Amino acid sequence: DRLTLTPLKNELSDSILSAIVSVIGAQLTVLNLSDCHLLTSLGIWAVWLHCPKLKKISLQGCWNLDDSAFSTLERCGCAAELKEISLAHNPRLTPKLFDLIGSIGLEKLDLSFCKGLDDRTWPALTQFSSTLRHLNLKRCLGITDSSFEGIHGVKFNELSHLDLSECAFITDSAISTI
Repeated sequence: DRLTLTPLKNELSDSILSAIVSVIGAQLTVLNLSDCHLLTSLGIWAVWLHCPKLKKISLQGCWNLDDSAFSTLERCGCAAELKEISLAHNPRLTPKLFDLIGSIGLEKLDLSFCKGLDDRTWPALTQFSSTLRHLNLKRCLGITDSSFEGIHGVKFNELSHLDLSECAFITDSAISTI
């Protein structure tokens, strides 16, 4: 039920990943694709299609991924099951990502070191306010105090861990708002 393909990081292509998940994807609940730099949206679409029980996925350091990798997720079987996504070190992701995964009941989300995130990030994350327990935004330098303006009243009741370390443009003012 768990598969780690990180040792294949420099060889794992979309077609190889598609072949793997088409055979064993129905049983997978945890998938680690960290640092698989060759993967694109095509490979990730195969994961969404063939892994209906998927609860946790790590796409950390998959540099070629952009927001389009998530365009089919909400229509796939795993959308109801998926609780944890690690997207750290993916520079091509933007706040548009949240429009594509908005109806998923995520509990844990790691977006650390994602250079494409900006002040639209925090307002977009409010759609997960009732489910999110763990959020990592470490060193997302595009997020500033402005991100938190105008969202008073939104409560992240389940949030027990928030990492904003090394976010150089977030001050005490934003922390007070949070």
